[in-house]
Amino acid sequence: MFVCPSGITPEQLNEFSAQFIRKVHVEGLMFGNLTRERALSVADTIENKLPKDATPLLAQQLLLYREVEIEKGECEDTNLCPVYDVTLGSEREF
Repeated sequence: MFVCPSGITPEQLNEFSAQFIRKVHVEGLMFGNLTRERALSVADTIENKLPKDATPLLAQQLLLYREVEIEKGECEDTNLCPVYDVTLGSEREF
């Protein structure tokens, strides 16, 4: 259950949400049965939903060297990882 603080107006809530979304940082990992073009299309759709005047991350906030390319045929790794999937909005938007 959410508790709404007293004294907050709808206008203040709208202003807060507008400021909040400008500071959102989105990272994604797409895997499975999809093409590179489809993955880029989904990323573009998400990016186009974000405000154009968003605040970029500072250089020290960026995490470097996180990409790992799995070469074709390298599917014998037995390591497993849990997947936590969060869906926001309607899938029809993608």
